[in-house]
Amino acid sequence: MAPISDIVPSSQRNTTYKSRFFSKINQTVYSIRTNEISCFLFEDNVTILVTNNNRNYIINYSLEALENLLDPCDFFRINRRCIIKIDSIKKMHLLSKSRIETILENGMKEMVSRSKNTAFRSWLDL
Repeated sequence: MAPISDIVPSSQRNTTYKSRFFSKINQTVYSIRTNEISCFLFEDNVTILVTNNNRNYIINYSLEALENLLDPCDFFRINRRCIIKIDSIKKMHLLSKSRIETILENGMKEMVSRSKNTAFRSWLDL
């Protein structure tokens, strides 16, 4: 599926995106700004927000919901379990025409799914 910016006219796009997320751990609520986020992962039936300094926070959003809350210029869902931020990409390995491995600034490695490959390359202007 193409990024929202490719399929929805600019006049109909949601221009208000979340600028921060909150995560409760025990009796403490943490505020994490989107500029601190490296990626979102879905693991063991929970969504995990991963920061640039590799801290993990559980949030109460599905990846599907996050796709509508995040600015598509900054975030891209590369596979069924991961949304990455463009600023967090350190480098990529082009393994074949249809396989790309992303390496994030925090050291995480994630593969772009074959079905997202073309849209991902377009998002990056590759």
